[in-house]
Amino acid sequence: MLDTSALNQDFALASNQHVSTAKSALWADYVVDVMGPKGLPILFKGILPADLSDSDSLSLNGKPISYPYFVQPGQWFNNDTCLTFYRNMQSITPNMVDVGATAAQMALKKRNIMELRLLTLPKAALILRSIARINAKLARNKTPRIMDLKKNSGHLAITYHEGMYHTAASTDYYRGFLCGCLDFLGFRDVRSTVLFDHMDNVKQGETEILFEWEEKSFPEKFKIRALEKHLSRRETELVRLLSEGFTLQEISYLTDITYETVKFHLANARKKLNCRTREELVAKFITQSLGG
Repeated sequence: MLDTSALNQDFALASNQHVSTAKSALWADYVVDVMGPKGLPILFKGILPADLSDSDSLSLNGKPISYPYFVQPGQWFNNDTCLTFYRNMQSITPNMVDVGATAAQMALKKRNIMELRLLTLPKAALILRSIARINAKLARNKTPRIMDLKKNSGHLAITYHEGMYHTAASTDYYRGFLCGCLDFLGFRDVRSTVLFDHMDNVKQGETEILFEWEEKSFPEKFKIRALEKHLSRRETELVRLLSEGFTLQEISYLTDITYETVKFHLANARKKLNCRTREELVAKFITQSLGG
């Protein structure tokens, strides 16, 4: 039995582990969706035994690691292993931008909460501003910064920490993932351009990416025109998140407002729609949103 508590103590060292298994779990889901189970040995080539059975053939910090470890979010692995994943993924499908975009949409559909903290926000600018927070959850090898934000574009600069290597494949996956986020949320004609990509195996690597999009129609995307007559935009956003199954704490996190403020807005929404409970509020929201 894998002693994850002991492993996590070792992984707390930034010099050892940098990438969350939330990412490798998502990659495994993608490969199974594209190729079926036969794709997993390709994805894990050079990382785990070909049969992907539990074994001590791979070890990190002197402890055995097996296949289940990499498909359960909440653990961490090192930067070199991450680059091996990218190389293996390229052998399955060379278009890493498409892989990133597809993985983003899969994360949304499967309600991976670690990814959804980035993806459910309704504005492109808010999504891009949330990158640093998500990066802290999923990878410690890079620091993204917003250089410029306009109505229909965003300029990002990514610094890969010294000794934390990256490849063109990881850059393409990253920009594809963000394009997939924006596209899923209804932004039109989403595209990205790599302005600068410097990779160095010793010094810091740097990447600059320009994202562009057309404005999205929030009411059209979520079919909430009927509710706009009754609820404010903020109330509508919070009730929508509630209807998607998020807790009040998670809604507070996603919207960057306090827990008490979330309760206040939802209470107002209940009064406006004549609902006694949150369950009744959600039921009425869904009915009216669908034109019922």
